[in-house]
Amino acid sequence: MSCSVLFIGTAFVLLPMLEKVKIIRAGLDDAIGILELSRKTFIETYYDVSEKQTVLKYLDTHITLQKILHDLQNPSILFYIARKGIQNIGFLKLTENKIPKGVVGKKCLMLDKLYVLQEFHGKSIGTELMNIAKNHAHSEGFQVIWLQVWQKNNKAIQFYQNAGFVVYETALFDYYDEPEHDFLLRYDLYN
Repeated sequence: MSCSVLFIGTAFVLLPMLEKVKIIRAGLDDAIGILELSRKTFIETYYDVSEKQTVLKYLDTHITLQKILHDLQNPSILFYIARKGIQNIGFLKLTENKIPKGVVGKKCLMLDKLYVLQEFHGKSIGTELMNIAKNHAHSEGFQVIWLQVWQKNNKAIQFYQNAGFVVYETALFDYYDEPEHDFLLRYDLYN
């Protein structure tokens, strides 16, 4: 890690230079990094507000290396990873042409996942990932970006609303014995 020198009077202090966050398009060799981020951010989001065994069961059945590798090989699914140095700190998953409930006759892009490690919340990483989603949607001629979010995840809902998304419908998320009541949000593009 490089350092900068700060002079204070006759003394000096070495300060670590802030490493820049890079966001890259993910490939097959990023599968384990995506798996680790997916599992960690899911636990950070749901472990304290959900039945512990349900969270662990969901991880074991839905957030697996096999599923991530399958998605990475699907040309309609795009992943982006945010890195600070060699540490993966957030990721974005976009699914093209998946039509949501309540939207007819529009070319749709699903913002399937956008997660940032809690220790990096408030540092604009989520906003940068969101900008990638919006830029991709605009450049590829999508008319709607949509997503599904748990109704009790107020922090995420506020983030999406600040990014211009609006709640337009509700849906159930099959979460084993604890079905979640979710909001569907959309962001309309006018290309």
